[in-house]
Amino acid sequence: MTEPRRRALVVFETIFGNTRQIAEAIAAGLAAHFEVTLAEASANPSPEGMSLIVVGGPIHAFGMSRPTTRENAEAQAEKLGIKDVHTGAGVREWLERLPPATGQVDAATFDTAVKVGWFVIGSAARGEASLLSARGYTMTGRPQHFFVKDMDGPLMPGELERARAWGQGVAELTA
Repeated sequence: MTEPRRRALVVFETIFGNTRQIAEAIAAGLAAHFEVTLAEASANPSPEGMSLIVVGGPIHAFGMSRPTTRENAEAQAEKLGIKDVHTGAGVREWLERLPPATGQVDAATFDTAVKVGWFVIGSAARGEASLLSARGYTMTGRPQHFFVKDMDGPLMPGELERARAWGQGVAELTA
C-alpha cells in the first residue's frame, strides 16, 4: 500500500497577474513531490492538512501590500487599461488570520519585484517569512524574489522557468 502524497498549499495575491504566473510555475515545480493546492489569498484557503505552505505577493512600498497600496495599484491598472485580477484581501491579511502551525509544517516565501539597477528595493517575502515563523511554521530556504520588467509586467525572461525550478528545489528540501 502506498502512502498518501504530502500536501502543499501555494497562496498568492496579484493585481496585474504576474505573481499568479509565478505561483502557478512554483506549484508546477512542487507537483512532482506534493499534491498542490493553488489559491489566491482572498479565497482564505485553509492550511489544514498541509505539509508545506508557500506564500507570495508583489512588493508594494518596500514590503507586503496593504489595502491602501492595493488601491493605488488597482487605480494604476485601471489607468493603463489593464483588467484588475485582484479579488480582495491580500497575503498580509491572510497571514494575520493564519492559525499557528500544528506539528511540523514547512514554509517558503517569494515575491515579485521590479529590479532597480542591480538590487531589489524592499521585500514582501521577508515579511511573509516573519509572519509564518511567528506562527510556528518552519522556514525552508531563503525568501525568493522573481522579477518583472515594470510594475505591470511583463515578467523578465526566464522567470517562469526559475520559479518552477525553485518550487522543485523547495519540494526536494522538504520531501
